[in-house]
Amino acid sequence: MKPVSLKKEIGLFVLKATAITGVALGGVAIAVPALGFTAGGIAAGSAAAAYQSAVLGGTIASGSLFATLQSIGAAGLALSTQLGICAGSAGVAGAHSVLKAVKKIRKSKDSDEKGKKKQKGEDGNDSEEDDGDLPENDQVTDNLKNDKKPSRDVKYIVSEEKVLL
Repeated sequence: MKPVSLKKEIGLFVLKATAITGVALGGVAIAVPALGFTAGGIAAGSAAAAYQSAVLGGTIASGSLFATLQSIGAAGLALSTQLGICAGSAGVAGAHSVLKAVKKIRKSKDSDEKGKKKQKGEDGNDSEEDDGDLPENDQVTDNLKNDKKPSRDVKYIVSEEKVLL
């Protein structure tokens, strides 16, 4: 596994946290007014106005989602909410960094184990035997199909189109 510098990891973490925060805060800043929740109240002809007249009938309960969105549209997000979004973004970015590191470690261990299995055969021998100048598998198959006797050097047995060692 190639080591990654701490500066690079911190930089990636900050970049991810900033991107998530930007998307969350920017999304709210764009979506809330687009729905019709503005600083001057509910925009006429907007989705918010249609919902208010059709579903709510003009009565808005304090603390409801509609009232909260109107508050955000009128005054923006409270500083405490913005800080909470930043903290949540940092948590998500940190979790992503940890999961990515764990995945790299697992991948490295898997490739190391595959390398060891390749070096050591299934029966415990340290390496594969050198076949020297033995005929290729296709040649052995052709010889058997044509009823030619294979030479004594052949270590392959062909059965039902499978080559067995």
